[in-house]
Amino acid sequence: MTPHDGQPVSRRELFRRIGRGAAAAGLAAVAAVLALRTGRRRRAGQTCINDGLCTRCGAFAGCRLPRAQVVRRTAEGR
Repeated sequence: MTPHDGQPVSRRELFRRIGRGAAAAGLAAVAAVLALRTGRRRRAGQTCINDGLCTRCGAFAGCRLPRAQVVRRTAEGR
């Protein structure tokens, strides 16, 4: 492996570059997983305004959060 100036790269430098690349890939993977988790929690930008108490919530009819969906299905008898 040779850098842009045409000089050969030492074994130590090669391992350094591989390590940096692996660390960057690992960091990118962790960031992607965290971003996906956060996106799943916030459906359509909604957050619970009534501490998870769905039955008397004013926004219950249009709420798309998972807890409200479960309460709706239970109330319908599914």
